[in-house]
Amino acid sequence: RSIAKRNHFLQIPVVNHYAELVKKKLLEHFPNIFFPELKYSFLPTIDIDNAYAYKHKGCSRMLYSILNSAFKLKFEDIERKIKICFGTEPDPYDSYDKQFEIHKKHGLNPLYFILIGDLGKFDRNLNHNNPHFIDLIKKIAYRYRVGLHPSYESNNNTKLIIKEKERLEKITKQHIDFSRQHFLKLKLPETYHNLIANGIKEDFSMGYSKENGFRASICCPFYFYDLKNEQMTDLLVHP
Repeated sequence: RSIAKRNHFLQIPVVNHYAELVKKKLLEHFPNIFFPELKYSFLPTIDIDNAYAYKHKGCSRMLYSILNSAFKLKFEDIERKIKICFGTEPDPYDSYDKQFEIHKKHGLNPLYFILIGDLGKFDRNLNHNNPHFIDLIKKIAYRYRVGLHPSYESNNNTKLIIKEKERLEKITKQHIDFSRQHFLKLKLPETYHNLIANGIKEDFSMGYSKENGFRASICCPFYFYDLKNEQMTDLLVHP
């Protein structure tokens, strides 16, 4: 558990509070100093860990899923999965058109983070060559900004980051320079070093997967300072 969690200030941006105190003292002595006003903004961010629950996943994965339901005697699940495969029932994860409607209605400009790594224990998305997956990515990228959701396996093999980044760039025809870690898995400073080395300029992983709050005790974006090498970096961290 983090210091913030143990001491019950995870939901408090302590750094910003201290900055306000410093600002107040400075203005007492230097009233003409200009401080830019911080304004609240709402930015929806969506991770595509698994584009579809059942459809477009191929016969082998679907057969495994059905057999798993049969083993657990979940016969209603089997019927539902078969209906989804044949298109007579909607896939529960296929809510993209509805998302687009909501974004448009409220004037939102969300960020989508797409997992495009190879199939693994914790990486369960469609194959990056799947035409249905490619069409979905293009559909999203046509409307909104798309970022990389590095695979869980990339934490053990950093060469996978550039491989996955290039896959996404090839499909979207866009330069990909922002990301969010799968399961928000961060190992500091190694994770940020790897992202910087692979051309990532902004990261949205500074949080916890099971609890909201300010992991870095700050509520506004900041540039990662590399304590190990004592230098400022150009990686912008979004809390």
